[in-house]
Amino acid sequence: MKRSFKLAGAGVALLGAATFTVSYFQITGGRVKTCGVDEIVYCGIFQSDDCKLKVKVANCSAGGGGISVNRDDLHMCNPRKIVWKLTSDGYKFADDGIAFKRANPDFDGRLKDDDKFVWRNKHTDPATDEEPPVEWYYKVHILKADGNECATLDPRVYNE
Repeated sequence: MKRSFKLAGAGVALLGAATFTVSYFQITGGRVKTCGVDEIVYCGIFQSDDCKLKVKVANCSAGGGGISVNRDDLHMCNPRKIVWKLTSDGYKFADDGIAFKRANPDFDGRLKDDDKFVWRNKHTDPATDEEPPVEWYYKVHILKADGNECATLDPRVYNE
């Protein structure tokens, strides 16, 4: 009898977890919002958690082909800090290491170290249910450890 109780309890716990995850696929106005999935995977389930992205440099090839971010297109539902962490030795962020392509009042609180860059996404300009997500293109600018140029990459942040 105890055994069946434990199994039933585990089944209820799993059902609750599945329901929580599924709720992050929101269908509103005919558009599916997937920002909750990105926030769970890259940011955590609490809005106080930072989004953590890893920047890897394999080489300094032209056009940024040797640079990668573990999530090129980050979809966000809520205001949060985004932390880009450089995981490759021998490289560092330039002073404009993470720079948004257009004037952008939605991002502030810029912090920079050689291997870490932080912006706060205030999420004041989200998309409406009838609009596509608001795209914020940004540049990842990497230098070699000696200060010489490496390359840049152009990923995006989407506000939904």
